[in-house]
Amino acid sequence: MITKAELLEGIKGYITNTQLKNQTIIDRYHDLWQIEKSFRITKSDLAARPIFHRLEDTIKAHMIIVFASLAIAKYIELQTKMSIHRVLKLCSKVLTHKITHTTTGETVYMETTIEDPILKQKIEMLKVLGH
Repeated sequence: MITKAELLEGIKGYITNTQLKNQTIIDRYHDLWQIEKSFRITKSDLAARPIFHRLEDTIKAHMIIVFASLAIAKYIELQTKMSIHRVLKLCSKVLTHKITHTTTGETVYMETTIEDPILKQKIEMLKVLGH
């Protein structure tokens, strides 16, 4: 005899308070992983840890900064075809040095010289994006 559990195996139910079409609800549910991935990115790669604000304005400002960071990260991922984690790791290899001429007082900024041609090409690609 087939039990009720065996008959229902593989069936998934959706409950909603919207008037959306069934297929739209299912599609949105299947897209949920992208939202979850975005929150993982903000918490890890963008270091958006919980900050305990009390005032509504500071809470809103914090959320705007986090979501703006997420939007910029997504843009960079789409343009470079690399994960934001990889981009941040790549950028950490670039150091900028401040050099001040002791006689003239003139200050210049120089980047670390990168010898690896593949790494150099990827960094140049990021510079073209303006980041």
